Amino acid sequence: MKKHRILRRARTTLASALATFVAIQLALYAVLSGSGAALRDAEFGGKLDRLRARLEEAPQTPLLLLLGSSRSANGVSPCRMVSATTPDGQKPLVFNFAMTGHGPVQELILLRRLLRRGIRPDYVLVEIHPCLLYQELGGYSEETWIQVDRLERGDLSTLRRYVARPSRWTWNWWRPWFVPAHSQRLSILNRWTPCWLEAGARQSLFDQIDTLGWLSPPFARPTADDRRRWTENARRSYLPAFQRFRVTALADRAIRELLDVCRDEGIVTGLFLMPEGGDFRGWYPPAAHGEV
Repeated sequence: MKKHRILRRARTTLASALATFVAIQLALYAVLSGSGAALRDAEFGGKLDRLRARLEEAPQTPLLLLLGSSRSANGVSPCRMVSATTPDGQKPLVFNFAMTGHGPVQELILLRRLLRRGIRPDYVLVEIHPCLLYQELGGYSEETWIQVDRLERGDLSTLRRYVARPSRWTWNWWRPWFVPAHSQRLSILNRWTPCWLEAGARQSLFDQIDTLGWLSPPFARPTADDRRRWTENARRSYLPAFQRFRVTALADRAIRELLDVCRDEGIVTGLFLMPEGGDFRGWYPPAAHGEV
């Protein structure tokens, strides 16, 4: 009888521990997939919090939202756009929601994500990154650098139309959520105990996002050696696009879908190019300007 009692107590303890473990994972999933955007994705969550704060301060002011890549995230400061006015002469709230690594596909995903959250801009300026107009499925395309842990479940329906193996992306998104305490451990540590992480794993860079979404360039004025090294790194990074440059169907389709969404929502939309240095412009093939 004593042995049976011990076994029964052991089973009860094990079941309680398992139930507690599952409850913790479910609670983390609920938080991280809902209001915990800043915890899961420091860049998106940080910008979303700042945008909501600005909208609360000026709820009747027209919203002009910038979407784009790190070129815009680092290169466009809304604080300096003091002369911006709407066609009817109003001064809009200009907010920079450009994100690192974003091209046409992720700009589309981001716009749909913001609309799901009730963020509806009156005006949108969309950066066109010329190199990212060339995207081949399974090759040089955004899917090679999209971080699945930064995606939300609602993003998958859009993403699946722009990746080579949609089912694999769906599985790769769901798999980490079985144990979010493990898959999101770096995000959790970054939020509450960043001192436990090595410098390279910390996300403190995004703490520098200002109240209007601008992220100042994360480096000092470059030396001549820095400039040569970074120029060569840029050339290597974009080499596939330079070698075979053309506007491919995937990027074209993503931009057109984004414009269709804006049209359906009644959002006035403009496209813009960020400046490129002379060396960079010289790497494009001769016909590239006409393609863009």
